[in-house]
Amino acid sequence: MKYDGSHRLTQTVYNNILPFANVSRTDNAYDGSGNLVEEISAAFSGTWINTDRYVFVYTSLASKIEGEPLPADFSLWQNHPNPFNPTTTIRYSLSRPHLVQIEVYNVLGQLVSTLENSEQGVGVYETTWDGTNANGQDVASGVYFYRLKAGEFVQTRKMVLSR
Repeated sequence: MKYDGSHRLTQTVYNNILPFANVSRTDNAYDGSGNLVEEISAAFSGTWINTDRYVFVYTSLASKIEGEPLPADFSLWQNHPNPFNPTTTIRYSLSRPHLVQIEVYNVLGQLVSTLENSEQGVGVYETTWDGTNANGQDVASGVYFYRLKAGEFVQTRKMVLSR
């Protein structure tokens, strides 16, 4: 199964000798735990013949900070330490449950790494970046930007990696 990040899913299933292709994402929603629930249908010769229900469980790499008062607003703190080597901590708060995305960009605006892409509840969270790209390779010293997106809230901050 291959998911390209949009709302398309490509899959080829072999049942004995019959190849099934043209798999389409027909229905999706998040359940109360933040899991993605999908119904996926398979077509053979243009006719939909099978519908399966899948539950995808996404694990957040961020850790919720217990004992913190419930935040009234969304916020993104400055990473610490900054400058850093080899890792830094990014702290943020959510005043409402949302799909949270935290991404790291280089000075050219190119996506370097996705640190978070999960449904999270109200609270204060921390995640870390270890100075690697999406392939796990060390990135060069320099200025990087991290961006938090949670619903309508978007905030970006600058950090410096010093190797």
